[in-house]
Amino acid sequence: MSSTPEQAKVEAAAETEALVFEQPAAAGWYRIAIDAGAGHKTRGELGIRLGSAAGTAELLRLRLDESKQRQSVVLWVIPGDWRLQCVLDAHRKRRYRFSITRLPRWRALLERSWHVLGQLIKKGAARNETLGGLAAGWRYRGLRGLVDVVMAEPGSPHFQMAYRALMPPPDEPERQDIARLKAAGEVFARRPFFSLLMPAYNPDLELLEEAIVSIEQQTYRNWELCIADDASTDPAVRRWLEARAQRNPRIKVVYREHNGHISAASNSALALCQGEYVVLLDQDDLLPCYALHAVVDCLNAHPEARLIYSDEDKLDDEGNRYGAYHKPDWNPELILGQNMFSHLGVFERQLVLAAGGFREGYEGSQDYDLLLRCLRLAGHGAVRHIPHVLYHWRALPGSTARAMSAKSYAADSAQRALQDYLDACGYPGEMQPGPFPGGYRFQPSLPAAAPSLAILLPSPPRDWATWRRESELDAYPGQLSVLVAEVGPAQEASAAASDVRVVAIEASCGLAERFNRLAQAAESELILCLDPILRPQQRDWLGRLAALLYCDDVAAVGARIHDANKRLLHAGYVLGLFGSVGSPYETYPTESHGYFGQLALLRAASAVSAAGMLLRRKRFLALHGFDSVQYAQHGFDIDLCQRLAEQGYRVLVAPDIDLLDPVCDSRQRARQGWYWPGTNAPDSAAMQATTDDLQADPYYSPHLTLLHGALLRDPKPRIAMPWHTVQGGA
Repeated sequence: MSSTPEQAKVEAAAETEALVFEQPAAAGWYRIAIDAGAGHKTRGELGIRLGSAAGTAELLRLRLDESKQRQSVVLWVIPGDWRLQCVLDAHRKRRYRFSITRLPRWRALLERSWHVLGQLIKKGAARNETLGGLAAGWRYRGLRGLVDVVMAEPGSPHFQMAYRALMPPPDEPERQDIARLKAAGEVFARRPFFSLLMPAYNPDLELLEEAIVSIEQQTYRNWELCIADDASTDPAVRRWLEARAQRNPRIKVVYREHNGHISAASNSALALCQGEYVVLLDQDDLLPCYALHAVVDCLNAHPEARLIYSDEDKLDDEGNRYGAYHKPDWNPELILGQNMFSHLGVFERQLVLAAGGFREGYEGSQDYDLLLRCLRLAGHGAVRHIPHVLYHWRALPGSTARAMSAKSYAADSAQRALQDYLDACGYPGEMQPGPFPGGYRFQPSLPAAAPSLAILLPSPPRDWATWRRESELDAYPGQLSVLVAEVGPAQEASAAASDVRVVAIEASCGLAERFNRLAQAAESELILCLDPILRPQQRDWLGRLAALLYCDDVAAVGARIHDANKRLLHAGYVLGLFGSVGSPYETYPTESHGYFGQLALLRAASAVSAAGMLLRRKRFLALHGFDSVQYAQHGFDIDLCQRLAEQGYRVLVAPDIDLLDPVCDSRQRARQGWYWPGTNAPDSAAMQATTDDLQADPYYSPHLTLLHGALLRDPKPRIAMPWHTVQGGA
């Protein structure tokens, strides 16, 4: 194709019900438009994918407005060897004209604002959701917050304000699959009894019926439904519930005399429960028919599990599924930033009783609070994740499924519950509001006597005075030293700098060996491996990194790295990304929240870059440091993080500690010995792990593609659906 990516336009005929337009994609903002032509209207759904010869990953799917001739979407596309594909699933064969136009940021902001304004003009749920999102953005960051909300990427909850993104056609079991699931449910070695707990207050009876039917359709049959009516003012509710309970003896209902809100109602329902496990369900949400089967399968595989959670998605007003959250496996730091447990939430009943049930005064986040108190009793090892969507959360007006700002008291309750958890566990620090509604930020405190810290530089900076000033060394409250590795006569320049210790090395030493020599020479409690060209963007960066290292079982903490245009270069590694190891979110704006806010929250990752990695020196030396034989120049940091994980330690990515790379030339950085994933391949054959290892990153869902760094849904997940694993499955 001869057209440039700055502005490519093409007209094509739809000979089938799918029309494909392909255009090479560079990083940037793009407008993707479809025009049905004069006198015609667009119909069907528009799927936008990023694809290459290796496969495709769906960025989003939009339902087209049948009242319009022309429609468009403006979104950020990250770079790579990719071709942007627009696939139209239409109801009629017709000629359509597609156009893809690259936009400057100001124009993208203008057009995205126009789309948001269109939602404000509409009446009903879309308008209320948009107002709530804008209000939340203004409350958190003023004008900057409004821009963040308007420019949200796919995967961000606020993206829904401008475009009604849909789920791809779901993979649902066929009739024969359901039969096999039912048969398999009868022969599990362990067949626990479940109590589904549902508080209700003036429910929409049609939606409540749908919720109950979704329970009755479960292929695993060993359950009861316990409903607490919280003194509904509509007399029809009690009559309906009484009739429904008569139709199915497994439905138990208690009628409260006085309205006590959701915590009190949940406790009333809990008193009815007799099951080994309690499953939380709202009065208008749905479960897929295989939800309980998947939980039983998990319990048979992990009998020690006491707390189980799954992936989830949402239902719009018309019952369409959207907003699937494919969660990572258990992440003890991410749970402090968001309620990633949430739906589907399964609790061992005796554990819930030991924790005291639901606490009144924490309404809106009562399940979050309950989880945290159960965690304190059971520990992180009792949690298991099922990587399948087992819960459909209905996004009704006023629901937190639409926007956390819909119930501001829920955010207040969550922050108090989190602070209670920290205090009860003895973690020094405080919880603060996060960068977006429903997100929270843990700010740990350093010990009273700050630990000694040594900064390890594998090569000297160009100018010591500038480096010292820009590194804000005087802001660290503890003893601080700087060690630098140098070759031959160049040592004299560094030796002239005060408080700098020079470690002589041979010219043949790679980065891994340089850091090892420096760590052996250091005498501090903590060591910071640092690329001397990087510049910290926060004055108190050293103290904040060090404080995170004192969280339980944390062995390493890494900073984020971005270029001069505030585009991310590194925010933690994902094993298997790009076929080896990669860093997601490359080129994303630093203010981006990322996939369901994870980029802006404290979280564990499989590995971080040694360009900005803080470690405990004794632990580093106990592992014999970096493997300088097999990974002399690249991959030594990833290898070390994996060895730490094997010993039960975690590696964290600090979301609010940024290091600036003023060079930002991937080819030049590679010549200097640094590897930014996604820009150049490691030269060590040892970096190529086995296929099984590549797909085993616990912090990256098997439903997300390994072909792209934008956390896009993989059309061919690396995990079988529950009905494919039973006897006779595909």
